[in-house]
Amino acid sequence: MFFNTQLRQHTITLSPNDTNSRRAEAWERLITSRKLGYFDLLKNLRPILAAGPHLINEVVDMLTDERLISQSLVLPFRFLSAVESLEKAPPHGALRVIAALSDALDLSLANVPDLGGRMLVALDASASMKGRSVKTGSLFAAVLAKAQGADVMLFSNEAKPVSVHGRDGALPLARWLQSQCAFEGTNFRDIFKRANGGYDRVVILSDTQGWTGRHAPTDAFVQWRQRHGGNPKVFSVDLSRHAPLHSPERQVYCMGGAPDQALEVMQSLDSNNRAPLSAVERSMLA
Repeated sequence: MFFNTQLRQHTITLSPNDTNSRRAEAWERLITSRKLGYFDLLKNLRPILAAGPHLINEVVDMLTDERLISQSLVLPFRFLSAVESLEKAPPHGALRVIAALSDALDLSLANVPDLGGRMLVALDASASMKGRSVKTGSLFAAVLAKAQGADVMLFSNEAKPVSVHGRDGALPLARWLQSQCAFEGTNFRDIFKRANGGYDRVVILSDTQGWTGRHAPTDAFVQWRQRHGGNPKVFSVDLSRHAPLHSPERQVYCMGGAPDQALEVMQSLDSNNRAPLSAVERSMLA
C-alpha cells in the first residue's frame, strides 16, 4: 500500500504595517532597556522615528540623559550629522528631537578636554569656506567658546572679533557665526594685527594653510609676539583635510582631520610637543 504525501509550504508575508510594528517594538525594547548605545541612537534617529513615532518621549529622554552622555564621552561634533539628517526631510517629531539634540550637545561640552588658560579662536570666513567646512568650523569655534571661554574672531579680507557672550546654546551660536561670515578673501596676517595679547594659545580654523607661500602670516605673528610678549602655541586646523600641512615655526602646529581628532591632538601637543611622534615611535616598536 502506497501513500502519496504532499508537504504544504506556508509563506508568510508581512504587510508594511506589520513590519513597522515589529521594528517599532524592537526599537522600543532597545531604548527602554537602555541596551542601545548612545552612538547607535544618534546614527539611527531617522529609522527610529519612522518606525515608531510614539517613541519620541523615550528618544528625547535618552538623548538628554546626562549620565549616558558622560559615560559615552561623546563630543559635541557628533551631533551635527544627526541634526542635518533630520532636517533634510523631517519625519514626524523631528523638531522636538532636534531641540533635544541641541540640549544634548550642550551637555556634551563637559566631555571637551580642558586646555586651561586664555584662548583665541580665529574662524576663516572666506569664500572658499562655504559648505561643510564653514559648518564644521563654526561649530568648532562655538564649542571652544562655550567649553573653554575662548574669544572668537572671524577673518576674511579683514579680521574682526565677535561677541558671543549671552547667546544660548552651542548649536545656535554656531549657526549665528556661520551667518556672520563675509565669504570674501583670506587674510591670515590680519588675525595677528587685530588680536590683543595675553593668550596662551591661538586656534585657527580654516580650509587652507597660512604658514607657507605668499600668504604666510609669519612676520605678523612674530611682530604680535614682540608687541605683547609671551610665546603662545598656535594650532592651525585644516578643515578641508586635503591641503598640504607645514609647520616652519616653533610653537606652531598644523593639523588636519575631524574636529574631535584635532581636539585630542591639541591636548597632547599642549602637554608634550613630541606626543604624536612618540606615539608613532611606540607603534613602530610594538
